[in-house]
Amino acid sequence: MKLKQTLLAVLLLFAVMLQAQAQDEKSSSDLNIGTAIVSSYVWRGMQFNAAPNIQPYIDFNYKGFGVGAWASVNFDGSYVEPDFYLYYKANALTVTLYDYHNGGGLDYLNFETETTKHLVELSAVYTISESFPLSLTASAFIYGEDKKISGYDLLSKPILDPAKNNYSSYFELSYNIPHPMASVDLSLGFVAAESNFYGTEGFGLINAGIKVSKEIKITESFSLPVFSQFVVNPTAEAAYFAFGLSF
Repeated sequence: MKLKQTLLAVLLLFAVMLQAQAQDEKSSSDLNIGTAIVSSYVWRGMQFNAAPNIQPYIDFNYKGFGVGAWASVNFDGSYVEPDFYLYYKANALTVTLYDYHNGGGLDYLNFETETTKHLVELSAVYTISESFPLSLTASAFIYGEDKKISGYDLLSKPILDPAKNNYSSYFELSYNIPHPMASVDLSLGFVAAESNFYGTEGFGLINAGIKVSKEIKITESFSLPVFSQFVVNPTAEAAYFAFGLSF
């Protein structure tokens, strides 16, 4: 299925779910704008940029349906990643369509199969309950720069087929431990099969992490949310530590 047909099908699905929920719920909407500053950009057990990054976002939701934009930019502008997403949340389930762009913000309108820098991902997150906050994530790239490995060169580097999508899939279990002093999140993420994007030759555990979040009280009316996280990627034999604060 071509990209336009896929996007149209997903948008229609969101529209149907939104209309169904609108019959049962009162009108409500919410707009959130903010930013975070992180010591390095770490995601799913991989470090995309080792320098400090600014990560602004804007998010609007209405009756469970939402749209938003997120970006990560380092201080000298040598790394730029603008992302866009659509989502639908119904009780404990959230389904999201992401459009990641790893082209430094350039050539943004290029969606050609063989040359695009976009990565389109469909993701679902299910949280069991508030009393048992175990979240299950399943996601897969459905279009874009994620290409199938056709072989390896003399240096054992993968040779990619620019015409074939790999449909790399990522799965994660995460558990939140609330505490009066700080909130602790434990995560365990893995890839099911060979993926050049995630650096796996088959099944691979790539994200075992712990994240501690806390609000530091600055004044009587203002607190600053901060976090520290330690992540180990067993497949890549790598470990990362990052610190961040948000506004």
